[in-house]
Amino acid sequence: MLRIVKTPSLLLLLFGLAITLNAIIVEKATLEEIISESHVIVHGKVIDKISVWEGKQINTYLTLQVFDVAKGDGIGETIQVKQYGGKIGPYADEISGQPSYEVGDEVFFFLVDWKGNYWIHSMAIGGYVVIETGGVKYAVNGFNDIEFVEALNNKIGEELKGEYQLFDLFGKVQSLSRME
Repeated sequence: MLRIVKTPSLLLLLFGLAITLNAIIVEKATLEEIISESHVIVHGKVIDKISVWEGKQINTYLTLQVFDVAKGDGIGETIQVKQYGGKIGPYADEISGQPSYEVGDEVFFFLVDWKGNYWIHSMAIGGYVVIETGGVKYAVNGFNDIEFVEALNNKIGEELKGEYQLFDLFGKVQSLSRME
């Protein structure tokens, strides 16, 4: 009888660990922190997507047609964003929790300049798809497969949300960027 009780508990524990391991774990952040830590914040459209082998891993490069720059200097008509993972033929490197963007997607990205490339802030929390509903555009990030952990210090500021009206978000980014 005791063994029957332990086995389901062990299976439940292992199942719980498997679920946890299938997520990106990031420190909880405020909108103000994401804005401050991002070097460039843009609204644009994915016009090209290419995955390449780099060493033993696949990385994907997205080329964005830039519509508006909310933060950053010297940004041209296009910008390239690098992501870990991708697919080449039958091979795929997938990062659980990292969204996949396709050519034609309208996006709003918080980007960090790291090692000579622009990356989406925290791999996922800085990437929003823009959708239009009833003539109003929204920047949406479902935070799929993302687990947030609390920082040692309390966060002060607006909690990072999964959905913003694009116009409001753009204005807030510009306003907070000017105060830096």
